[in-house]
Amino acid sequence: MRTHLPIDNAVRRAQPGAESHFHIKFQIRHTERREHFIAALALLQHNRGELDGSFKASGMVNLPPREQRKRFCTRLTSAMSTLFADLDFRPSTECFRLFLTPHEWIVLLFSTTAFGNADHVTRYLNPRGPENAQFLPGDSFIEKLCVLYSTESELELDFAALWAYDKTIAACLALVLLAPVFKGSQSAHGKREALLEWLPGKLQQIDDLDALPTALLHNAYMFCSYADTPLRHAIKQDINVLVRRKLTQLGLTDLPAPKPAPTKGRARRGKKPLMW
Repeated sequence: MRTHLPIDNAVRRAQPGAESHFHIKFQIRHTERREHFIAALALLQHNRGELDGSFKASGMVNLPPREQRKRFCTRLTSAMSTLFADLDFRPSTECFRLFLTPHEWIVLLFSTTAFGNADHVTRYLNPRGPENAQFLPGDSFIEKLCVLYSTESELELDFAALWAYDKTIAACLALVLLAPVFKGSQSAHGKREALLEWLPGKLQQIDDLDALPTALLHNAYMFCSYADTPLRHAIKQDINVLVRRKLTQLGLTDLPAPKPAPTKGRARRGKKPLMW
């Protein structure tokens, strides 16, 4: 779906050489909109989803709080849908990484509306059709797909094919899908189980920890414990390898470990170790 208006085409035909001018203006609108979205998502994350005086929109002032939240979520997700469905919009690498950190809030926003998820956009991003699971060189929709995809999606995503296309993008998506503490449906829980069984051993293949959404690594590390699969803790080893590799790269070494203080009587067993 393109957002060029018919009048734009008429003006371009009437003014030779004006096409580049309209293209530049169009790109500026893209830049402004994605910056507004990222700012709104960051503010939502900071406020833990509470709408305060920082959020202002026309037609909402006199509504009761519940209706304000409903109206805000619907308008923001509709605007995101329009932007991401635009064939001319492709987030840069930096923009893509910025969208990954508040990914959970994108999912929550869509889940609170009648949309339920962003499938009405993601299903039609692939120009080869929704049934095509391939990722081919030159595809320009994959970053947008990863930003909008969630474990609540009914769209099947072939992670093996995505890994073969770009292992860093695949690892980023896997981590943001594992980061939320709560999986509210059987389908979402099942997707987390499948990811935790597929991912072990793969994260170690990522060259640099900084290529991943590091702000969410601790979530994936901790919340994998809520899964059922016996392999639920396996990705911790991969994350430890990535962190250790980064520390070595930065020239940081372990601090000398203090000698444990002698304990009186028999040591208690069966207790979980504490992390300081």
